[in-house]
This record gives sequence, structure tokens and C-alpha cells, in this order.
Amino acid sequence: STTIIMLSLSDANFRYMGFCGVDDSVSPQFLHLLSAAYPWIEWGMLFRSDLEGQPRYPTWEWTLSMAKPNTNGTMKLNLAGHLCANRCQEVLNGDFTFVDTLSMIGIQRIQINATAANAVSVDETRFPEYVENMLKCAHSYPHMEWILQYNDETKKIWDPLLESLSDTSPRNIVLLFDASCGTGIRMTEFPSPYLYKYITSSGYAGGIGPNCIDEILQCVIT
Repeated sequence: STTIIMLSLSDANFRYMGFCGVDDSVSPQFLHLLSAAYPWIEWGMLFRSDLEGQPRYPTWEWTLSMAKPNTNGTMKLNLAGHLCANRCQEVLNGDFTFVDTLSMIGIQRIQINATAANAVSVDETRFPEYVENMLKCAHSYPHMEWILQYNDETKKIWDPLLESLSDTSPRNIVLLFDASCGTGIRMTEFPSPYLYKYITSSGYAGGIGPNCIDEILQCVIT
């Protein structure tokens, strides 16, 4: 699975350590037990219709079982939906139907993976439309947090959005610095989390694992 570190910028506190790519190969009940023992864990579920049920892409039945504690109120799980391919394309195009479904089952955060590696095709002439739709989505679902996967490929879309933020903008947009675009290549650069005034939380991803987590955390905090 991919590991993600998310920090709060108001006090530099560690918020989550995300494990992305959980799927039907593992028991949801086992992951629930891990969350009970380590409440800072966030489980990231990758969504794209053409790969549902394949490794790293859970079936919908498994997803419902995973999210059950959040829907029935037995415990609070940190759950994130990572939108790839058609699921990401839908949000960019202004279709929030699947987002609505994720909201109803207790997914608290949504990551937008608008890269070719995630089978997303973008049209440069439509960048202003993508920005407008992303802001509309954040406004429409204020109880959810919106994670923008930020790298050399996506900054052409997201820089105009970030520069447009103001005192009246939604405060539920955060950045994930992931130069590898989700491919797991180890990160070597650590951009300042204070690049944008109205971003209150940032995270880092890329090749983070047991053999390098101490070194990565040291780079992040310094």
C-alpha cells in the first residue's frame, strides 16, 4: 500500500498516517481493530470503475463493509476515497453523484488524482472549468475534506485554484505533495507546507515505508 503523512499547519501537528490501496484481500474487521488501536491511521480506498475488484481497488461490497462502523456509529474510522480515472474525471466535469454516495457511507476525505498515471485525461482549455467545479464541490460538501494531489503535472490545474483562494473560500481544501503521482517512487524534495495562505493542512507521499519512515519524518519536520 501507499503511505501518506498528513500534517496540520496551524500547530505542525501530525494528523494522519494514511495507508492507500486497501482491498478485498484483507478483512475489514482486521483493519477496524488496527484503527481502534492506532486512531491516527487513515485508510485510503482507490476508486475507478474499470479496475474495481482488482488488487488495490476494492469492490463496492467490501467498501460498504469497511465503512460500516461509520454508518452505524459504532466507532469512528478515518476513511479517504482516492478518485482515479472516471471517478476523478466526474468531479472535474462537475458530476458529484459518486461523491454524494461516498459522503452517505461516512467517507470524510476525498483525494483528487488528476494525473495520466491514474488514467485521467485533462484538457488545458478547460482548466478554468475544472477549478470552478472543484471549488463548487468543496462548497457543496463542507463536511468533507478535499485533497489535491499536487505535483509537476497537476500544478497547472491547481495553482490557479490556490491563487484564487480568499477569506470567503472554503477551508476544506488541502494539499498532498506527491511527485511520484501515486507510483510509489520515493520522494526526495519536501516543499514548504506554507506555500499558500489559505491551506491549513498539507501532506507528503511517495515511497514512504518501514525502511525510511524515520528519515522521511525528519525531513518533513525540518
